[in-house]
Amino acid sequence: MKLFNTIIITACMLVGSISAQDFFKASLDNDNQDLIIYLTPVSELNIGFSTAEFFIRLSTDDAAKIDNMVATSDEINFPDLAGAGGLTFVGTDTQGAESGYVHYHFSWQELNAEIESTYEVGTAYRIVTIRMNAVADMEAETVDAELVHNDFFAPSYLSLFGGGLDRFDYTGMDASSVFDDDVIETTNNGDGSITFIAKQANVALPIILKSFTAVPFKNRDANLDWVTASEVNGSHFDVERSDDGLNFAHIGRVEATGNSNTVQDYKFSDREV
Repeated sequence: MKLFNTIIITACMLVGSISAQDFFKASLDNDNQDLIIYLTPVSELNIGFSTAEFFIRLSTDDAAKIDNMVATSDEINFPDLAGAGGLTFVGTDTQGAESGYVHYHFSWQELNAEIESTYEVGTAYRIVTIRMNAVADMEAETVDAELVHNDFFAPSYLSLFGGGLDRFDYTGMDASSVFDDDVIETTNNGDGSITFIAKQANVALPIILKSFTAVPFKNRDANLDWVTASEVNGSHFDVERSDDGLNFAHIGRVEATGNSNTVQDYKFSDREV
């Protein structure tokens, strides 16, 4: 059972030829407490996608403030992402560790057969929203979040595979080849690799979760109860169910108080689990 929705993208090797204009650029934004990843095409494209992956990087100090991340894909802008596997949190540091940082790996591993959509040049399309939920006793804390791509594809990378090719331009020597963002950085690493970074500083952590319980009822239902110690500009809670702990289905929504420094209690009944 998963309570909240909250994030980076995996890379496939480039095979074949591709026009210099047949790419997307990624950007990282912050809408209240949610991180949002947008993709903007360099030229008009009519295309479908087969795989997509990304990594969110936090410093180890900021990662200690996070209880979990939940990512929700935009299946209107990217209908391929409604595939059977859906958006999956793969784990942390799956491509290797980096001193001082934690890398959160997200992937669409089983997309639908490529569904072609038209993407207009210069238009930013939301692909995913990421909610970072705080651990207890972290009221009013903020974190600096980064969307990152390393040209050695370790410990992180960005990938969007469609039409038989990866749709990011990895040939550039600075972050502007991959990211279309206000705050970007290019880091030359000691191993000869280059890391491209899009940054969002001082992202607020909206929910301090005090407790969560699920109690069976009449052998079929589950009564869910959760308590928050603090909320900042909270909108709602998305309730999801999983049979395997990896793939989750949306089963309900509960409106949040919004802003609170006192304990708030929420309930939801999951029928016929």
